[in-house]
Amino acid sequence: MPDGIITPYLSVAMFCENVLEEKDNVLSAIRIVDRLYVDPDALAEVDAKSPPHVQIVLLLKFISVGYSGTPTLHVKSVAPNGKESELFGATPLPFSLEKTGIQVRVNVAIAIKHGGWYWVDVYLDGEVARRVPLQIVLQKAGSEQQ
Repeated sequence: MPDGIITPYLSVAMFCENVLEEKDNVLSAIRIVDRLYVDPDALAEVDAKSPPHVQIVLLLKFISVGYSGTPTLHVKSVAPNGKESELFGATPLPFSLEKTGIQVRVNVAIAIKHGGWYWVDVYLDGEVARRVPLQIVLQKAGSEQQ
């Protein structure tokens, strides 16, 4: 604990295609990704008012040891051009000394207007807990992926 501060820690922050939850509350992240391919022809065929969206799941897992409280979570994305979008509004996360972990699945739909690095910022009580990168590569369908 840096400087003696007790706070929840973000132990997992990743993109995946799906999350399975077993009866014992154990999660399985399916197809973990940090790069997605979008056909540039799809961008040319739509108007700017309704760009194509990439659907993906952001999996977050918070761990808390010796912390009790209800910090507020919110998530936003930052496009390559710097434009910010709210992905997950302010949501309280209730921790107690008995409940030391919280798992959050955020279904993300990112509007794609061009390729590049999209960043998803995870905030806990207004402080950045983690930045998660997602690279969108514009590549024609059938082309070899790198």
